[in-house]
Order: sequence, then C-alpha cells, then structure tokens
Amino acid sequence: MNEQPLDRAIEFFGSQAKLAEALDVEPMAVSHWKTRGLPPKRAIDIEEATGGVISRADLLPEFFGTPEKHQDRQIA
Repeated sequence: MNEQPLDRAIEFFGSQAKLAEALDVEPMAVSHWKTRGLPPKRAIDIEEATGGVISRADLLPEFFGTPEKHQDRQIA
C-alpha cells in the first residue's frame, strides 16, 4: 500500500494522538483528516510542527503545488 503524506506526519510524531497533541486538536480530528481530507490550514500547521520535514506541498500538492515547485522558488 502506498503511504500517504498524512501517514508520514503521523509516523513523524509516533501516533495519531501525538500528532493531535502537537497541533492542539482532538485525536478524532486526525482520523477525520484521514477519511475526509486534510484542511489547508492544518497542512501549514503540520509543516511548522515538523520544522518543514513534511511540507504543505507534500501534504496537499493540489492546493499548494508540488514540493519541487517550492524548492525552485527557494533557490531563485
């Protein structure tokens, strides 16, 4: 099975509960994101909480563009 970016964020923190704690949300919110989709604001929050290890573009490329596109902007 192909790992989704939100799963990488959960793995980064160690569990859904710990990701929820880091973002100051209820654990059920993370479960909802897995089934209903991640809100753009939370993608930004995850990027900040992981120190950029998991970017908003990784989490929602359809909303923020591809990670490569953002890397090009940083270099220029």
